[in-house]
Amino acid sequence: MFGKVMKQELRANSLLYGVASAIALLFAFATVINRTRGTDVSYLVKAPLLISGCTIAIVVLVILFLIHTALRYQKSMYGNEGYLTFSLPISSVELVTGKYAAAALWGIIVCVLCALLCFSIIYGAVAPSGTELFWAEVEKVWAMDGIRSSMILIAVSLTLGMLETVALLYLAITLAHLPFIRKGNGIFA
Repeated sequence: MFGKVMKQELRANSLLYGVASAIALLFAFATVINRTRGTDVSYLVKAPLLISGCTIAIVVLVILFLIHTALRYQKSMYGNEGYLTFSLPISSVELVTGKYAAAALWGIIVCVLCALLCFSIIYGAVAPSGTELFWAEVEKVWAMDGIRSSMILIAVSLTLGMLETVALLYLAITLAHLPFIRKGNGIFA
C-alpha cells in the first residue's frame, strides 16, 4: 500500500510540478542557448532578462514546493479528502510515509532544477568570447581534490535539509490539528 499512496501523491502533484519544471527548464535552456548563439548586441539585451528569469524561477520553485507541500498534506489528511483517505485499508504509518516519500521526491527534483538554474545563471553571465576560458576554469576547479567531495557534501546537506523541512511542515500541520487546538489552527501551523 505504501507504493500506491506514493503513486497517488505523485500523480496528484504531477501537473503543477510538471508545468513549473517545464518553465524552469525553458529559462535554463534559453539562457544557455542565448549564451552560445547570441551576437554581442542580442546577448547584451537578452542575457540580463534571462538571468533574472532564472533567478525568479529558483525563488518560485522553492516557495511553490514549501507552500504546496504544506497545503497538500493539510488537505489530504485533514480536509475533505482526509475523510476518504482514512477510510482506506492502510495503516497510518504507511499513509504518512508514502506522502512523505512523494514530497521528498518532489523536493529532490526541485533541488536538481535549482542547481541547473544556478549553473545556467553562471554560464549565461560569461561573455560569449570567454567560453573556452570558462570551461578551462571549470576543468581546473573540478580537478582539485576537495571540490568533488565538497560538492557531494553540499548535495547531501541540501537533501537532508529538504527532508527536514518536509518533516517540520508535516509536524507543524499535525500539531495544529490536535483536538485541544480548536480555533486558529491554520495560523498555528
